[in-house]
Amino acid sequence: MKIIKPNADCRHGPQAREELLWLMAQPTAAEAPPCPGCRLHAQLVCSSRCEQAPQQLSIDAINYPIETHVVPLVYEMAVMRVVQPCWSCEGHLSPTGELWKIPQVGFYAKSPIYAQLLLRHVSSLELQKQLTYLWHVALSDFGQSWDVVYTLEPNLNYDQSRHAQLHLLQRDLNTLAENLSSKIKSLAQTMLNESPEATMSSSRQIETTS
Repeated sequence: MKIIKPNADCRHGPQAREELLWLMAQPTAAEAPPCPGCRLHAQLVCSSRCEQAPQQLSIDAINYPIETHVVPLVYEMAVMRVVQPCWSCEGHLSPTGELWKIPQVGFYAKSPIYAQLLLRHVSSLELQKQLTYLWHVALSDFGQSWDVVYTLEPNLNYDQSRHAQLHLLQRDLNTLAENLSSKIKSLAQTMLNESPEATMSSSRQIETTS
């Protein structure tokens, strides 16, 4: 299948490269705490396993701490510093034991290219057969603002949504979260290397050496 290339009005444009470079320049969790107002930061132990993470990552620490199974993913997305998790759910069963709520994380992104990177991360894990279920990044509308909200969630059809196993979906959450921030930077570097500017630079170097 041949995909038509975007015209000038729909293309990311030169700013895309700057946005990728901005992502690459963000500090790691060891260099700066991702949790707002953290007073316990220590370079060697800052991780999603911090006992304060569920409260520190939430805007309402008392009533709505981040749920246990989704903490690692919310934490890693916060480490990226270019997306802002705004809502999350670890998934829940109904009183009869059926899947009631799917695990998911809603987030804002400074640029669509950051949501695209998350989707590439998901696709990479799927190609490596590391995920039990298909996942995707979807546009969402919570109706509370005009800001674009994305959701990272399992991509289940009707039959799957009735029979999906919550513990396997939550295992996928951990897989998605594992080293997410560093993997996203690796994907960003790959995109930079494949950009037209990088290709032109390589061509100039070849012409110069020849």
